[in-house]
Amino acid sequence: MSTSLVIGFVLTGVAMLAFLGWTYRQVRRVDHVIRDVDGRQHRAG
Repeated sequence: MSTSLVIGFVLTGVAMLAFLGWTYRQVRRVDHVIRDVDGRQHRAG
């Protein structure tokens, strides 16, 4: 395996992990907001 290939593979892996981590944070935030709105509606109703 050439060095450039290894570097490209590592960079791709890091980019994928960063993207997955960011996506996970977005999903958690949206989930929290939905639950918050849900709780407010239940209290109001």
